[in-house]
Amino acid sequence: MDTYTVTYVAMGMTDDVTTCEICGKPELKGTVRLMLVDSDGNSEGEVFAGVSCAAKRAGRKATEIRTEAKRADKARENAVREAHSAWRSAHSEWTCKVRDAHFGPVLPRPMVVCEYYSTPEFKAANAAWIAANPEPPRPHGW
Repeated sequence: MDTYTVTYVAMGMTDDVTTCEICGKPELKGTVRLMLVDSDGNSEGEVFAGVSCAAKRAGRKATEIRTEAKRADKARENAVREAHSAWRSAHSEWTCKVRDAHFGPVLPRPMVVCEYYSTPEFKAANAAWIAANPEPPRPHGW
């Protein structure tokens, strides 16, 4: 007969659920989100429990559960921060490409664009770029 083991992993703390799903205690400050994981590493669902019940269910001390939950929260925050940073970097690069395609590669990156538009250097470079890249004729009515 095969044995089927389920372990519990603390996936973080939440204050969205304030009732322990194990003992039913209401009005908690927050609960631990416990993920049930089978012996193959697959998720079998989740349980929201108070720290004490989560520790009992997982077979660990309450301090260990709190630490594991805080570590999971921190990892999620870092992942979100990295994703936002990657998005900002990609968006900035895309904005520069669009700007360069529209104005030509004449805008220096560190200078504030609005200030640069009024400089004689920009006006001369922009006029030269426009002369070198004439606008195609537009259809009638544009």
